[in-house]
Amino acid sequence: MNFLGYMAMLIFLTISKNVEGYGTAWTGGAYGYGNLYIQGYGTNTTALSIALFNNGLSRGSFYEIKCANEKKGCLPGSIIVTATNFCPPNLALPNDNGGWCNPPQQHFDLSQPVFSGLLSLQTASTMR
Repeated sequence: MNFLGYMAMLIFLTISKNVEGYGTAWTGGAYGYGNLYIQGYGTNTTALSIALFNNGLSRGSFYEIKCANEKKGCLPGSIIVTATNFCPPNLALPNDNGGWCNPPQQHFDLSQPVFSGLLSLQTASTMR
């Protein structure tokens, strides 16, 4: 195999590694970011439902999250998060009771610190 063949294979393997599978914070998630704290993302990250994941093309996208309709208990302002992972569907559960990442739901799976930055402590403590 010539040099260009090796380069094409390396690029393919790199892309495949970054868009396939579900991971954890320790493995860098579905996008291969590595340790999110060391990379500087902290907890301002999100896992995307299959409808938003877009076969991995949403990697590194920034989203501004804020309360839109129900203002009761919401804090003012918004939080910017980076898409660093995939939220797998749970087809055994209904979309409105545990199957948050099921298609066609457009869901952001947020960390507790980000979620708490959007809602008052009293409101956040009543939600699951």
